Amino acid sequence: MAGVELIVLPEGATGKEKAQYVHEWGAENTVAVGNGVNDQAMFMAAGLRICVLGPEGANAGLLAASNIVVSSPEAALDLLLEPLRLVATLRP
Repeated sequence: MAGVELIVLPEGATGKEKAQYVHEWGAENTVAVGNGVNDQAMFMAAGLRICVLGPEGANAGLLAASNIVVSSPEAALDLLLEPLRLVATLRP
């Protein structure tokens, strides 16, 4: 997709490090995808927050802070590849 860059953070990145990346990239233009407590700071900084509620569950704070909840990381990426789905999900 033109204008989109997928960045996978290094294994073991802390919540503080994840949030710093979001600020560096431009929070309003960053989509955060996660499911754990270590993703909370990143979520609070990102313009769009997608929580993955998979077989291992998801942190309740992340669920509450998310704009969208999906069943897998692939489903989160599919939303970005199909913007009309994203628009429909976020429509007031």
